[in-house]
Amino acid sequence: MQTTKTKLANTCLQQLKPNIQSVIYNTQVCSWQSFKWFVVSEKMGNDTTRILFTSETGIKFFDFQLTNSDFKVMFCIKKLNKKVVTTQLQKVFRLILMNYGNIHNYVPLATDSLKTFRLVNGKEFVTYTAFNDCSQLKHIETSSNKNKPKISINLDGTKNGIADVIFIQYHTFSFDISLKQIDR
Repeated sequence: MQTTKTKLANTCLQQLKPNIQSVIYNTQVCSWQSFKWFVVSEKMGNDTTRILFTSETGIKFFDFQLTNSDFKVMFCIKKLNKKVVTTQLQKVFRLILMNYGNIHNYVPLATDSLKTFRLVNGKEFVTYTAFNDCSQLKHIETSSNKNKPKISINLDGTKNGIADVIFIQYHTFSFDISLKQIDR
């Protein structure tokens, strides 16, 4: 039996879950300052999303297929085809698409100005923070059970059913990604 608090969390998180059909982001990867990528994300079916990383000149770096239960690397350039890279990108996009753990298992935390929901996943916490009216997701964070942040994702604005600006920061190694939606 679910508590009223958990039902409230489920409703709010379900409302915040991105509803995209197709979106393109201009992407800067800070550890490779001179690199400028584009990320194309497109909903392919009920629970399938394709995520493509490409350069300004159309060179494909990654092509991923993400479902609720599966992650497939459709293409990855040889130099970046490392398990740690694909695993981290899978994790980040699962977090952004709110496809990380069952929404029904997130527990609301008491806060003053924002709504915060947390999932305990083994030795890791996953936290989503939104405005009190559940109109917009503001922050996503993974942290260790000792409350040390691992990944922070800041989101700003909403356009095309998903955050307009996304900034991803890794705290365990130097790797930041910033994404800004491109109007078509």
